[in-house]
Amino acid sequence: SRAGGRNTTGDNNISVGYLSGANSENGSNNISLGTSAGSNITGSNNISIGSRGTPDDSGTIRIGNSAEHGYAPMRAVEHVT
Repeated sequence: SRAGGRNTTGDNNISVGYLSGANSENGSNNISLGTSAGSNITGSNNISIGSRGTPDDSGTIRIGNSAEHGYAPMRAVEHVT
């Protein structure tokens, strides 16, 4: 499936789906679910569901992409710093 196939030094990554996590060569603690999910991510501590992400992502949660998903109703979502 080539999921997470290029990760050589990262730890604790989960990649499910064709080419998910494909370019994460050294990122750790990433979760990628879906075809090509997280395939652009090179950082660590990310969650990508149905999103390729960006090379600058670190500690980021991405769900879906704007080209295919324009509506995401959510309740009880908080931003805590």
